[in-house]
Amino acid sequence: MKNILVINSSVRTESSHSRRLTQSLVSRMLQQYQSASVVHRDVAQDCLPHYDSHSFIGCMGGTTPEQQAASERSLALIEEVKRADTLVIGIPVYNFSIPSTLKSWIDHIARAGVTFRYTEEGPQGELGGRKVYLVITCGGGTTEYVEGQMRASLSMLGMDDVTIVKGIGLDMVDSTSTLTAVDAAIECCAI
Repeated sequence: MKNILVINSSVRTESSHSRRLTQSLVSRMLQQYQSASVVHRDVAQDCLPHYDSHSFIGCMGGTTPEQQAASERSLALIEEVKRADTLVIGIPVYNFSIPSTLKSWIDHIARAGVTFRYTEEGPQGELGGRKVYLVITCGGGTTEYVEGQMRASLSMLGMDDVTIVKGIGLDMVDSTSTLTAVDAAIECCAI
């Protein structure tokens, strides 16, 4: 592991469970791989534009300045992923789904002919060979839908080596023991 890309998507900063647990996992990685480089992308604080007609047409070779800018943004995000050996993605669950800003990041990197291609057997991902850690947190409720959505999106891009670390019920009355259990799960992650 030489290059780690950290994606944070929580709108909360200091009180964010996903940010704290993501940082805990990255700190553990850096203890083992002290020379690793870490790139941070915060899609909540530095929001990407939502995928729109300029993005779509730009990725298909559009020629207006807006379309070209959208294509260049997409390619820059893709290069960021390509340089990474490992991705750590912090995902809070909002209203039973991932944050819209994280969905926008996925939309910008899922590019036909670049990060996946269509074959007779279905989409074939071009970004395989990367380890992905999904740090999923939820104040209450469940995370299964988010897990499935993220696995499907990443798999389409060729990223099937996914480890999920999750914390559920973190905004409940007694969440301290849950956070301790999640920290313990991070310590047990094979890195």
